[in-house]
Amino acid sequence: MQRTQEPPQPALAWALMGALALIVTAMALWIFGFGGRSVASVAGSLKTEVECTLGLAYCEVSHPSLKHLHAIVDGVVVLFEAPSADGEPQTLDTLFEPVGLTPAQSCCAQSRGRCVNDDRVWDHPTWRALKFAPRRTWCRYAVERAPDGVGWRVLAVCDLDCDGVTGRFWHDIGLDEDGQLTVQPYQVSSPDAELE
Repeated sequence: MQRTQEPPQPALAWALMGALALIVTAMALWIFGFGGRSVASVAGSLKTEVECTLGLAYCEVSHPSLKHLHAIVDGVVVLFEAPSADGEPQTLDTLFEPVGLTPAQSCCAQSRGRCVNDDRVWDHPTWRALKFAPRRTWCRYAVERAPDGVGWRVLAVCDLDCDGVTGRFWHDIGLDEDGQLTVQPYQVSSPDAELE
């Protein structure tokens, strides 16, 4: 009697192919730098990137450099809203003083084009008042007088791909006629945005 071979079960074949695809996808995600993040997180990031690229969603730049810039602004807001010791209204001039670009040297001079900062880098009284002391940065940061001489500017200076092209990103901060804090949307020095 001749034995006939039974055809493979389609459900089993699909299950094996699906498992193999999952393993290959997981390995690819790990290899391309997504290790430590959940698949849902990666998928959400990729979906957002596609929507931003196609103009289907409003997107803010979420690079750590801008997050650091926003953290400085948040520190200014917290300082401004805190009650003063004498009960008088706060002024920006009494909250902090100008501080130049920190860290002092370009991050491109360090390994991988990124600054690894110890606590002494942020030892200036303004950084301490703003509670700003990131361990790793791609940019250098400053708090300076705004060009009009009235308000203040928080600034990031970045060369993210270390090609010698430096971008400047900033928020101007001031007080309105009622003494309320105003923060302008961030500005960029040139259209060749270093954060893209």
